[in-house]
Amino acid sequence: MKRPISYQSQSHRRRGVLFLCSLICAALLAGTPLCPSFLSEFGARSAYAQQAQPENDPAIKQLLSIAESEHEIIKLLIRQGQFQRILPEMKRILGLDLPIKYEEAIAQSASLISGMLVEKNQFAIAHELIDESLKKMQLNENKAALWKIQAYVFKSEGNFDKALECLQKAVDLEKTKNN
Repeated sequence: MKRPISYQSQSHRRRGVLFLCSLICAALLAGTPLCPSFLSEFGARSAYAQQAQPENDPAIKQLLSIAESEHEIIKLLIRQGQFQRILPEMKRILGLDLPIKYEEAIAQSASLISGMLVEKNQFAIAHELIDESLKKMQLNENKAALWKIQAYVFKSEGNFDKALECLQKAVDLEKTKNN
């Protein structure tokens, strides 16, 4: 069993997740397919577990466990082709209202799930999932990462104009400071 990667600080974690999102975006925008096993290697378990220092609040621990389980449920639903159930499951994660220090893990989860949906040609669900996730994001860097994934989805559909618009939104967000 592989042990989750641990990071020394929040800035290292953020760079790791942003690197992962950039790596996924670069591969996907270049038309390089990513196999589901690659995406599974970077699942929510490590994202939610690593996002912040060990959580002492039992209520937050419970919410993190729920988020992790919901992410795993979504991955199984994708494998089973039960695409109509994915968005309601993701909305459960988004509805947990986790503290902002876990927002990056939620963005990563949405990114990975969207990538898996694209591999199954479920573009409409991927777009809707990203749109719902963007509504919950507060930090510009997480919004930018999701706009990049949205661009990838449009590019995968052959809608290059929309992909460019999304990438421009990501660039604009990356130029501004967080609110």
